[in-house]
Amino acid sequence: MFNDIYKDSNSNSYDVYCSELIHKFILKVYCWMSFGLFITSLVSFYVSKSSYLLYFLHDNILFFIILSFIQLYIMFVLSNYTKELSENNIITLFIMYSILTGINLSTVFLIYTSYEISYSFLSILITFILMSIYGYFSKSNLIKLNNILLMFLLGIFISSIINIYFSNYLFEWIISYISIFIFIGLIIIDTKKIKNLGSKLIYNEDYLLINKYSILGALILYLDFINLFLIPLKIIKNNNNNNNKKEKK
Repeated sequence: MFNDIYKDSNSNSYDVYCSELIHKFILKVYCWMSFGLFITSLVSFYVSKSSYLLYFLHDNILFFIILSFIQLYIMFVLSNYTKELSENNIITLFIMYSILTGINLSTVFLIYTSYEISYSFLSILITFILMSIYGYFSKSNLIKLNNILLMFLLGIFISSIINIYFSNYLFEWIISYISIFIFIGLIIIDTKKIKNLGSKLIYNEDYLLINKYSILGALILYLDFINLFLIPLKIIKNNNNNNNKKEKK
């Protein structure tokens, strides 16, 4: 009813009204994403304080694989059944995913120093904010590049598996830097897609779905952030390993 008044009286006022709702939708997305990152950081830090838990996770590959499959299942459910699930169920699954990610990421404290982790987090946080702002305000239609980037990402994944056998430092270095550009592109594109989704929901007056899809949008950007965060750490590890090899020689 409120929208009908705007539509009938002043189309510009209606557009301003919808624009404000879109901003609120995006704000919800970032709030949920920040909440997820906070949970992940808290869980990861807590687990890292227990030597027993850390080494248990590090030494039990099967447990790690089980956690990863549970995460994949949660992603599948949230991606395909957002409309059907209740908002409380979506929130619960999102929190579960954030907790499981925190458990999986806790092993980074065995490999990297606090300085290296903090450096990677802050550098990626700044990059994420800048790229997300660009994606939100950019008028360019970058969404058509999404499938290309996903194909590149699949190629990087396959190449990384192959390189586990060869352990080529230069190849690993190239893969890591290409991955950074891929995820930077995905952050820009995903931000634009989430904004477009919010616009569609608002202009179609699907207000009951706004909260649900704000959580799904948060999960998408959350995944982009986590994956991008791990790449500088990987580069640091490769550089350290390469320096150690040179010292031994």
